[in-house]
Amino acid sequence: MRTALILTLGFDERFCYRAILRHGVSEDDKIVLFSGRVVERVRRAYEWIRTFLRASYPNVETRLVELNVNDVIGSLERVLRVINELKGYRLVVNLSGGMRVLSMIVLFALILAGIRDLTLEVELEDFSGVVEIPNALLLLPSVK
Repeated sequence: MRTALILTLGFDERFCYRAILRHGVSEDDKIVLFSGRVVERVRRAYEWIRTFLRASYPNVETRLVELNVNDVIGSLERVLRVINELKGYRLVVNLSGGMRVLSMIVLFALILAGIRDLTLEVELEDFSGVVEIPNALLLLPSVK
């Protein structure tokens, strides 16, 4: 099954590299990077990721999606549209990079989308490990 790797991106691309290498990607997979405002440091991090992917995985589609984190509802809608475009892909979501509010927006979008089959992870800031979030927690808001 094709994989879509969803990543949050800030000024540092290391979390993205580690997720890509940990999960592996192959031909026809997709990588979607969500970022806040794309300033020069974010653009530079994205270009490093693209350079790495072109050299190692030339047939992997990479997309940078800029979100206005001050417009939470609009950003949620945009993330939900992107998630809906990824139907038929196995989702791997890494919320380690970028601003905390960015990770929260992506997490809320996953909850609203009601996706049950995904891998959700957060890497520790000191790079000492990765915490996988149980999928059942995404369904808690729907439990009565």
